[in-house]
Amino acid sequence: MIWLIAMGEKRLKHNPSLLRQNVSLQLILRQPCREESVNVNPWRIQLGLLLLIVAAVVAGCNGPTSNTRQEPLAPANAKAEDYPLLASPLFTLATASQVQEKAGQLGLDYLDGLVLVVVELETGESADDVRWAIEALQGQIELVQDTSIQARVPPRTLLLLAKHPRVAYIRAPAKAKFD
Repeated sequence: MIWLIAMGEKRLKHNPSLLRQNVSLQLILRQPCREESVNVNPWRIQLGLLLLIVAAVVAGCNGPTSNTRQEPLAPANAKAEDYPLLASPLFTLATASQVQEKAGQLGLDYLDGLVLVVVELETGESADDVRWAIEALQGQIELVQDTSIQARVPPRTLLLLAKHPRVAYIRAPAKAKFD
């Protein structure tokens, strides 16, 4: 949309496939404008876009924490009964204020801001939907088997994941016990 406004050329409006084909800005700007009423200076557009990119980078670097994960917070009034598809220890972790400390107390595998979970699915066909949801919530898929996915997810996103329509249950992985 910014390119359409900045370029002022009707050929992009009438040919959206140019945008879908990842045509570079350089190629588009080098093509002569066919309308006499539009006077576009490609160098001004490039300079404007460059300044816009620099401003976005500077604004991103001056944020509260540029290299840490920003996770959605659990609702203040969240109740375990509202999340029956989430195992109790994981609900406790998702609503804890000191997540790393609480994960240690609960014996959960917590590393680099992510907790290891097993997401059980309703059917094997829903694996792609749930994988996409996990990745959209900044999770990392470790293993996919039939109707379950093992993944590392930010604890604060567990409540959102538990509301996914294709999720049957979310639990911590079973740990081996040796005699």
